[in-house]
Amino acid sequence: MIAAARPLDDFVVARPEAADPQAQAAREALRAAYAAEVNRRLGALDASGAGLGIEVTRADVSAFLPAAAEAAFDQVLTAGQTAEQTIAQARTGAEEARQRADEERDRILVEAEAVASEKGAQAHERTAEVESLAANAEPGARTALIERTYRQRMGAILHSAGAVTALDARGGSRAILPGSNP
Repeated sequence: MIAAARPLDDFVVARPEAADPQAQAAREALRAAYAAEVNRRLGALDASGAGLGIEVTRADVSAFLPAAAEAAFDQVLTAGQTAEQTIAQARTGAEEARQRADEERDRILVEAEAVASEKGAQAHERTAEVESLAANAEPGARTALIERTYRQRMGAILHSAGAVTALDARGGSRAILPGSNP
């Protein structure tokens, strides 16, 4: 009953990580419990008139494993160590993958910020002339300047398109249809 209620570490240092002061105290408590149980049974014999006249003051517990059990025990320890190494390697691999992902994310962000900044600069450059004309023109001439600049630029914009069909939004009496290039 004493042995059945206790883990293996109370008998021997089965796992190096279990070799701590609490485990040593548990092994000492096992020895004391074993000596007390032997003395209790000796006392029962003495009470029935079959006493041996001895008392146990100390019990030393030593580990003995049969050869087959020792080999199995070693295999379990080796498997545990292999599992711990595999877990450590997996954690290292996961950390390396996380770092690579962080680097890739940073690279993508830097590229996106650069592209966005470039697009913003291009848009500002393309609209700067119209903004300048609109800001500096007299209120009555502003509309004429904007329309003139629109017409000057619209040719290049339409030329870059493959095909354009446009209808007059004011009445539909005029249509611009694609034609052959001169």
